[in-house]
Parts: sequence; C-alpha cells; structure tokens
Amino acid sequence: MRTGNDLRLSIEAEIEKRQIGLRRVEAESGVSASTISRFIRGKELEYRNHEKLNAWLDGKNLPRTKPVSVRRMKVGSKTFLVTIEELL
Repeated sequence: MRTGNDLRLSIEAEIEKRQIGLRRVEAESGVSASTISRFIRGKELEYRNHEKLNAWLDGKNLPRTKPVSVRRMKVGSKTFLVTIEELL
C-alpha cells in the first residue's frame, strides 16, 4: 500500500498519464474531488480515503458503504473518531 508522498505522486502520474480530471477520479474512486485536491496539495487523508485511492490506482473496486454512526472515543489523552459503516 502506497503512503504519503508516494501516493500523491502516483495519483498525479495516473491523472497525467490518462489525461483525466479530478471529477473523473472522484467518479472512479469514490473520493471527492475536493478531498483529492487537498491531499495533492499536502493535507492528510482519512484512512478510508487512503484505502480507496490505493484501490483505484491498483484497478480494484472496494465495496460501497454508507456511514451509519460516528462516535468520538477518548483513550487517555487521545481522541479517536470511530465510524460504523453499512455495506451497500
């Protein structure tokens, strides 16, 4: 699985190679164009979007999901966001 800068470079290379826009990447990967744009400019991704973009680059389709519930969990001094998703 590609991480960080390797993933950024791979996405940019794929967009350039196929001469497609971010809206096309959004349609194929399931990650919003604005999220992809922010990531390319240096922001971090949530794990699920990271996973979706890696799958898109590898030509795989992940099962579509719908968030059902999101909860904040505090463990020690750290806060985590836990998302429960329903497979569509």
